[in-house]
Amino acid sequence: MDPAAVTTDSLLAEIHSESLQSFLTSLRLDSPPTCKTAIPAVDNHAVSTNPLANGLRRGDIIELQGPPASGKSHLVYHLVINCILPPRHTHPNFTGWGRAAVVFDPDRTFDVTRLRQLLWTRISAQGQPEQASRPTEQYLQELLDQCMRRLHVIRPTSTVQLAFSILHLSKHHATHPSLQNEALGLIAVDSMNAFYWDDRYTMEQLRGAGAPLNQNSTFVPPLAHVCKALHRLRLSHAPVVVLTTRDLIPVPTSKVPVSEGTPVIPSSRQHLYPFLIPAVKPRQDPEPTDVIMGDASVSNVEEDKKPPLLPNHPPRRQEARLPLAFHLTLSQALRSDLATDNSEALGSKGPGTSVVIRGPTGFTVGSCTLRIGEDDVLISSTLARGEV
Repeated sequence: MDPAAVTTDSLLAEIHSESLQSFLTSLRLDSPPTCKTAIPAVDNHAVSTNPLANGLRRGDIIELQGPPASGKSHLVYHLVINCILPPRHTHPNFTGWGRAAVVFDPDRTFDVTRLRQLLWTRISAQGQPEQASRPTEQYLQELLDQCMRRLHVIRPTSTVQLAFSILHLSKHHATHPSLQNEALGLIAVDSMNAFYWDDRYTMEQLRGAGAPLNQNSTFVPPLAHVCKALHRLRLSHAPVVVLTTRDLIPVPTSKVPVSEGTPVIPSSRQHLYPFLIPAVKPRQDPEPTDVIMGDASVSNVEEDKKPPLLPNHPPRRQEARLPLAFHLTLSQALRSDLATDNSEALGSKGPGTSVVIRGPTGFTVGSCTLRIGEDDVLISSTLARGEV
């Protein structure tokens, strides 16, 4: 063999190589983030942990958890509007992300008309730039239409269909005329446990099935497919991911740890299998393979135990877990007027909904109050402190 060729091969072997997709992803993740949420405690904590940032990092995952009618969907509206509004460098009066947003609506409750109303209020409040020569109404209407073209809503009918929709979203993004020239800024799933009872019924059927199964196959929970699809999308496009979960199993207040040294993320009780892990591992946490979001003593109830497999059932595959950057717990909205009419309820903001915000390690970093009006959503900070 030619010594020169051997030398050349050895030199080439020392050169680091990576795929173009991996290179582009690293550029996206390392680029300065422009994902401000307009939720004071979230933005302040993001800046305190990364002075070079002015908001969320690309690829961050936020979970919104609360009972029905607590304001989760309106908080999703708020984040979607921030995403599709134009950025400051193109429209000085606005501070949006200027990116596309895709909402997966398994519950079929995402109201595009309501979002358009809230978006119009936000756009109208900013006014018209001085350099614009068109009539104000026409300018704002064109801006509204431009923002709405950045929004796409997909309504899957099962957990598996949700996973496939997320898995093929990159192709949809590359080929759809209104998306292919827009960066993907936000993915929202409202809600992640929409098919909890359907999936649980399927799991119970598998538990009772006595038919022999192929020992080379593995058992995969339906939600694991969704997690893997989201993981691949985060690697390829690095959008901010917003997941909402309904309180299906109330967590007794007396059982929730309150000590300063114990991180609490109660979402594990709301799924057949926990799928989130802390984005940052606290020093006192167990090994990463054992970390789940939520308190083990609270979550160890009959509803949350993994169903035992039959002797001839194949082993479970290791579930995919997603790193959680922020967890927002919404309490039930309190209204002194107990309004029954929807328009009356929206018109009277009342005391609002209390939102507790936990950071990447599960510790409380602040709180805020969410007030939903007839044509706006207001978020005011009630507490801001550094992570313990």
